[in-house]
Amino acid sequence: MKKTIAEKIISAHCSKPVSAGDTVVASVDLAMATDGSGPLQLFREMGHSKVWDPEKVLMVLDHYVPCPNDKVAGLQDGMRSFCNDGNGVLFDLGEGICHQLLPEKGYIRPGSLVVGADPHSLTYGALNALGTGIGSS
Repeated sequence: MKKTIAEKIISAHCSKPVSAGDTVVASVDLAMATDGSGPLQLFREMGHSKVWDPEKVLMVLDHYVPCPNDKVAGLQDGMRSFCNDGNGVLFDLGEGICHQLLPEKGYIRPGSLVVGADPHSLTYGALNALGTGIGSS
């Protein structure tokens, strides 16, 4: 039976053939969050202090530019600290929009499995990758 591109990419990332409807655990190539969707308190509440691979965790400050208030400024500062502590790559205010930056900087490649805390992560399909929005938690 023929496979969809999503089934092929997920199969490659969990080392077994999968079909629509299967529940899998897959290795992701990249995780991305923005200042609109990247609250980090849940990460800490789960008892974590380090990510699995800091080069594969991207924090993009692009939704609140310029920063509208102290609450958002605190969130952005927390994301900067998270990356400064060795937990990811930061794209700061003014560097660009996440869904433009990731392809332009070479993070999105054909066959990649990308999770983003943003529903527009699906756009990576234009580059023959599988992107999906997973929410902020």
